[in-house]
Amino acid sequence: MSGRAGLRHACLLRFGSLGLPLSSRPLIPCIRLENLLPRSLIPVLALSLLPGCWRDLEPTVTAGVPFDNPHVRTQSGVVLTFEPTPALPCPDGEPARFYVVYNESKTQTTEPTQESDSGSDSADTGEAPLADTASPGEEEEEETEESAPAEPSQEPSPVALILHSSAFDYALDPTPDAPIGGEHFRPGIDGKTRMSRDWSIQKVWATLGLGDSVDSTEVNEGALPAALVDEGIVGILPANCWGDLWHNDPETAPNDLVADLGVNRTGHTFAWWMVRILNDLEFALSHNAEINLNIDPSELYLVGLGDGARGVVDLLKRDDMPAVRGVLLDAPIADLEHWSKADFPGEYAGLKRIYNFDEEDSERQVPNWWTHSIRSLVSAGALTGVHTALLYSDADPRVPYPDSHYAPLIASLSSQSTTWIENVGESSHVFSNANPDRAQKVVEFLRTGLLEPEPTEEPDTGDASEGDTDSSGD
Repeated sequence: MSGRAGLRHACLLRFGSLGLPLSSRPLIPCIRLENLLPRSLIPVLALSLLPGCWRDLEPTVTAGVPFDNPHVRTQSGVVLTFEPTPALPCPDGEPARFYVVYNESKTQTTEPTQESDSGSDSADTGEAPLADTASPGEEEEEETEESAPAEPSQEPSPVALILHSSAFDYALDPTPDAPIGGEHFRPGIDGKTRMSRDWSIQKVWATLGLGDSVDSTEVNEGALPAALVDEGIVGILPANCWGDLWHNDPETAPNDLVADLGVNRTGHTFAWWMVRILNDLEFALSHNAEINLNIDPSELYLVGLGDGARGVVDLLKRDDMPAVRGVLLDAPIADLEHWSKADFPGEYAGLKRIYNFDEEDSERQVPNWWTHSIRSLVSAGALTGVHTALLYSDADPRVPYPDSHYAPLIASLSSQSTTWIENVGESSHVFSNANPDRAQKVVEFLRTGLLEPEPTEEPDTGDASEGDTDSSGD
């Protein structure tokens, strides 16, 4: 499939060939400096762009930047940026984006599909592809033997849909002139709303381990995307700018447009777009979002980090959801009923907007929270045969009553033979993205359904030790 959103990694500045260490490659928009400057000046300019400057450049549409966080082993990781058109607008009016991270030494690129004149939606927009981007895999110049990556496998690569955490927010006192202005229930670490495109981009970069944290209760170092990429799994990361727990869709699950003053939340819509882009070429082409990588959508993994687990639940509830191979639920809110009106008034007020209910309105009564619980998926058989990993902590500050919250879910999941459950016991939120050993364990389990046995120490018996010494021939 092809990145027709115009995303190109092939013209990345090859800092390795300029004598600069790979770890010092700046993440800059794709540009062929040799076409603009004498080659003797390129190293000088490159040195002026060393780490730190890319944060000032974001958010921008970049054409493919190196994926080289501290945990990734491969030097062939690439991050691509996609901005579908027609766009799905964020509440601030900016078009939503998604990102693709992959290992170019393990995943083949494919030729872009020539879109026929079929009168698709994109044909009516009159918009050209983004000027500074193109499809991956279109290299105009031969790479030197020294810098060329290893030949990727001919087999299609598995793919993981990664739904990030911290996707719950609303304006406390919206006004018609500023429906997302003013104070917010859970603003980002810099005080900005989570209902903006800029914040959602920063959140994805933080999840990849390529940007600063935007949530003080989480530690995101990109360990999980690194483990996926090292394994040859393509990662797709939509950026949620709607603060809707990945739940809302205008047709099937609309938010409360009165309380939100007309702001449409479409987190579930965007997550579902990712699935359609992988499985429906016509849809991908019509939104200028074909990913031209050799991907096997039949080996699909769903990764829900924190609030992202709510998005996994809603995807798996769909009758038209394709089969998935494995699911990671990392620090999920397993049952929304625990956010009660009495004990968690702020969260409850947010649920009213997202799930569009009002106790005083006979036509919009409180939902049956059981139908939105993870346990309901188990009962419905949605996780049968699916490698399902649950990471949680009985000291998680973001989970209501964490010491007892997960007991019913654990009892339900324990009936399945393809489940791994671990209480990490840490006083934090999201546990697979800062610990490389745990991240590798997650990836191994998702693919195989197996866990490596914990090492056991041999009992230390004095007789055996003496026997070994005596038999040494001294």
